[in-house]
Amino acid sequence: MNILDNVKGELIPYDDPILTSPQEDWKFDEYPQEEAAKLGLLLIETSKKLTGAGLSANQIGLPYKVFCLTPEESFGLPNMAMFNMEIEESSEEVSTMTEGCLSRPNLWLMVTRPRVIKIKYQTFTGEEIRTTLNGYLSRVFQHEYDHMLGVDFTQRVSKMKLDRAITKMKKDAKKGKTTQVLRGKF
Repeated sequence: MNILDNVKGELIPYDDPILTSPQEDWKFDEYPQEEAAKLGLLLIETSKKLTGAGLSANQIGLPYKVFCLTPEESFGLPNMAMFNMEIEESSEEVSTMTEGCLSRPNLWLMVTRPRVIKIKYQTFTGEEIRTTLNGYLSRVFQHEYDHMLGVDFTQRVSKMKLDRAITKMKKDAKKGKTTQVLRGKF
């Protein structure tokens, strides 16, 4: 049986315990390369279908250190699946901007993160890549990386800010309003 046999590419509930636990490394010596490619493609397709900027394997119920980045086409950046990623270095310079999460629809928070990060990850073939990310891609990577650690973006803000955002989300829902404009600087 393949690990993707029972996976439908649907989001699990935000309170599922898999989302609050550190994820397992993807073991290239145990799973065929074809499985890694299929998982990467499933994450990319699901993220794009849900109009996300990224999606982690644990958000669809798989406990692996795998996520995809699906930046908006207007940024001219490729979609990519990343395995066994790490942040090796973060800048002291930070940026604050609005973030949302596919696991928590219509909840938007102003989150502060390092502006530039140095990372390493593996492609679906197991090739190790080291690179530097900044701006939008850095932010999306950090958000998805938090999922790998069992951290939710709501943990990146104060309780007061979270409570205000939840109140706003509920008011907006009553009005049928579910859109958000990006704010902040990359």
